[in-house]
This record gives sequence, structure tokens and C-alpha cells, in this order.
Amino acid sequence: MTKALPKGYEEFQVLADVWALPTEQERRVQRMTSTQAELELFFQAVKPQLDAWIQYLNGFNLAAMAEPEKNLLNLALAVVEVSPAIELFDNPWPKDVYPWQKFTVAY
Repeated sequence: MTKALPKGYEEFQVLADVWALPTEQERRVQRMTSTQAELELFFQAVKPQLDAWIQYLNGFNLAAMAEPEKNLLNLALAVVEVSPAIELFDNPWPKDVYPWQKFTVAY
């Protein structure tokens, strides 16, 4: 399913279709079922854009945000949530720790 992005962000459409998920739980499952190589490709493609996206999204009321902007926000959240796997763990989840499947998002 195509997740529309704001005009000017079309180059990220393929990534949005995979990563612009509406809940933290869905984004976490996507992260955990992705390979490290997939996470790194996603991170490298999106991370350099993050500051500009935040500046753009700051111009919108969160409660009244249109669907394309919500999708961009969820894509930005995904890169933030993937960053520990890239910057700290070199793995979707830290090795030799409590199983990620037993953690749930409480909100």
C-alpha cells in the first residue's frame, strides 16, 4: 500500500511504503524483522534528511496533520528508532539480552 508523502518528498516513497508505519509497535517489528544491511541502507538514506524534515513538520499542528505529513513524521520516527541498531548495537537488537518479542509497547 502506498503511503503518500508531501510534495517534494517523492524520492522517499519506496522507503515510506515499508517504514512509515503508524505505531511504534509496527515500526519495532519492521526493525526486528529486517536485516542489519537493510537497516543500514534505510538509515543512510534517511538520516541526512532528518533535520530538514523536522523543520518542515514543525509547521504543522500534530492533532490536525494531513496524511502525507503524518507519513513523513512516521518515517522520521522510524529512522530515530532504527538508529540504536546502527549507532550502538550493529544488530537489530542487542545481542545476548532479554528477547525483544517479550517487550510490548504500553501506549
